[in-house]
Amino acid sequence: MGSLLEKRQQLATKTEADRRAEEDRITSLSRDAKDLRDLMAKIEAQQRAEEARAAAAAKAAKAKGKAPPAERETPHGPLVSSGAYPVAGTVRVRYGQTDDVGSAARGITIATRAGATVTAPLAGKVRFAGLFRSYGRILILEHPGGYHSLIAGFGRVDAAVGASVGAGEPVGIMPSDAGERPDLYFEFRRDGHPIDPQQATSVKGRSG
Repeated sequence: MGSLLEKRQQLATKTEADRRAEEDRITSLSRDAKDLRDLMAKIEAQQRAEEARAAAAAKAAKAKGKAPPAERETPHGPLVSSGAYPVAGTVRVRYGQTDDVGSAARGITIATRAGATVTAPLAGKVRFAGLFRSYGRILILEHPGGYHSLIAGFGRVDAAVGASVGAGEPVGIMPSDAGERPDLYFEFRRDGHPIDPQQATSVKGRSG
């Protein structure tokens, strides 16, 4: 019994240390990134570095005759439909159209209702969650195969950095005091570049 309690305590300590490390990473990213595009670039660069380390570890394990960790499958599926969007509503600005500041939109803007539930469009891992400069509360999810989702416009984010979320799992709510039709911004990215969510290949990742 004592050994079991000791293992549980060690696990809790490691989990707390990991959580603090993630918080420190987020604080550093928020401080160093100049804007949202720069933040995404830094997060994607970190992911590539982590994947490179994992590949090196697997290669070293193989050289020593040990079985490397199983690689995650990169699933593919049908085109992303409106049902895969993070929130129910009307697409007000489509990918590539002129947005509210006169630039070509790198994602889509969805007009929804105050207090609407925001869900994860695909399964993935939370890479960033919280306030970022003038962009308000944002969420960045990492999906298998080099895909990321950037979601902005939250009234509240309910997902923690480092957590795994399933497709369709609630991750926050829209502002309740933003009028009848608050906007949610959704940007879908592959290998560091924004792509049209309506034309993208779905990456039906599994949580966990």
